[in-house]
Amino acid sequence: MTVMKKILIIAGLLAAIISCSKVTIVEEADDLVGFDTFALRTASSKAGDSYIGGSKTATTNIPVDSKFGVFAYLHKGNSSTGTVGEWSSTVNENRSNLMLNYWVQRQEPTPGTYTYYYPRSEWRYWPKNTTDRISFFAYYPYAANAFEVGEDAESDGTGITLQDPEDDHYGYAHNPVGFPKFKFVVNTDASRQVDFMISDMCLNQSKKADYLTGEGDVKFTFHHMLSQIRIKKIDFVLDNDAVQIDSVQFKFLGVPVSGICTPSIISSPDGRGNAAMAFNWSGFNSNNSEFNTTFYDESGTDAEKRAAVMLMIPHQFDVDDPNKDVVEVTFRVNREDYLGNGEYYTYKGHLRTSLSAGGLTGWERNKIYNYSITVTLNAIKFSVETEDWPEASTDVNTIKVDLENLDD
Repeated sequence: MTVMKKILIIAGLLAAIISCSKVTIVEEADDLVGFDTFALRTASSKAGDSYIGGSKTATTNIPVDSKFGVFAYLHKGNSSTGTVGEWSSTVNENRSNLMLNYWVQRQEPTPGTYTYYYPRSEWRYWPKNTTDRISFFAYYPYAANAFEVGEDAESDGTGITLQDPEDDHYGYAHNPVGFPKFKFVVNTDASRQVDFMISDMCLNQSKKADYLTGEGDVKFTFHHMLSQIRIKKIDFVLDNDAVQIDSVQFKFLGVPVSGICTPSIISSPDGRGNAAMAFNWSGFNSNNSEFNTTFYDESGTDAEKRAAVMLMIPHQFDVDDPNKDVVEVTFRVNREDYLGNGEYYTYKGHLRTSLSAGGLTGWERNKIYNYSITVTLNAIKFSVETEDWPEASTDVNTIKVDLENLDD
């Protein structure tokens, strides 16, 4: 399938907002709600260089022509008393009443520049007063059919569906309060996996009050929701020179093929309304899961390296079930006949071991795991080096996230 493929005037004394209606504050074009993105780097970045983007000429989190989905919550204040509307600490009292999974697309009008566009029919404007406020958050990549539910719902190839925060049997549109739960299904084909990201919260934004995460625009900071897995080194320890091994294949068995990611706010907003989020994974389904992967060669082409990276659901390894969280190696053995007459015979090697044998208890979100594997004819041993997954656009582009013209 192809991917990525009224206006109500608010009276000043309107006391209630209907949660599912499209609410737009009609203003001049200068007051159009606009968007931008940060590209967050790791803590090891140089001081003063923690973020890139925001200049309209720099790289960003989102590749050209790609889309992210936006949710906006209008909080009515009271201008006569000076009471400012704000995000309620009782999360489900906040209604996604202004933007409900609206797409925003990055465009490149001229080389090296960028803008963020969303359809004119969906334009939203800033309130003229300083007491009405709007809160925003976003996810990537945009899933057009994200309100579908069910184990097999893989919205537009992204694997993302948005569920009701209280009842997994309904889509978020059924009850658009608080944050949706993000149901995510991993594509077993590495070449079609996507870099699933969710932003921090931009709370109580107001252009009139000059309270914005960006300079004139709402600026999202996105975070990777998945774990990046690479097999970077393979050693074969053989008993003698008369043994040769080839046709090596690697599989991860019994790891989650789907899970539910639930966001929540974990920090008070800073001076511009940025509030850090936590992302909790649960509801795993590992039934009959099987993921094939290949050796990650630093000297390989970009396409070869991308095909060797697996984007997997973060979780704790199950050490009690021998069919869960297993790595399997199969290979062909060519061994010289024991008589030494120059003749060879061939058989298939088949070894399995728990992922916990590598010294880890699980895979964490936003981490890269570089596996080194040692294979003998009788056992698999491996070690793992862990590093942060930098949240910059080069990493997003390295992993295939451009789903346009992707056919099933």
